[in-house]
Amino acid sequence: MKLGIICASDPGDVKTIENNNAIAELVTRRPYTIVMGAEETGSMASVKEIAKYNEREILVVGNEIELQRARNADMKIPVTTIFEQLEQIYQNSDAILFLSGGTETLAAFYTFFYTKLKNRDEKPLIVYNGDHSFDPIKKDFDLRSRKNLTTRGFLEYFDLVYDIDKLAESLQKAENIYSEEKGKVK
Repeated sequence: MKLGIICASDPGDVKTIENNNAIAELVTRRPYTIVMGAEETGSMASVKEIAKYNEREILVVGNEIELQRARNADMKIPVTTIFEQLEQIYQNSDAILFLSGGTETLAAFYTFFYTKLKNRDEKPLIVYNGDHSFDPIKKDFDLRSRKNLTTRGFLEYFDLVYDIDKLAESLQKAENIYSEEKGKVK
């Protein structure tokens, strides 16, 4: 299974980096190909280093300069815009995991959420919220639901998990969906 991981490219605080690294350890023990942006800074760099240490294949998507700097990549997809980057990460992932990050992480979340909604696909979107950094998104969706600006609850479209055990369950569910989809293609 190809797992897209979206997380901070900025350094972040020590606690965020530790949390993201612990999750990367869990995730990269599974036989996934990791799909990410090509940046080699912040948690993105740490996640890739942990994946490489655990002998996972890494596919990165980025512009020409980012791809030249991508030392931990096994495969590279060149793009020219952030929109193309997000589209390629989405298309090349069987499931997507969101870790703590900044504005770009939130932009990716909303883009992928809308893409899933628009395409009505079954691609699992998993949001790790152990540090509550995604609480504003939950609050936003709750507000839109109360105002009847969305017809269905937001949790129907993604898994919001708060601990490692629930994350492992969500990853297993994603693997099951992937296996079912793969079986249909044969």
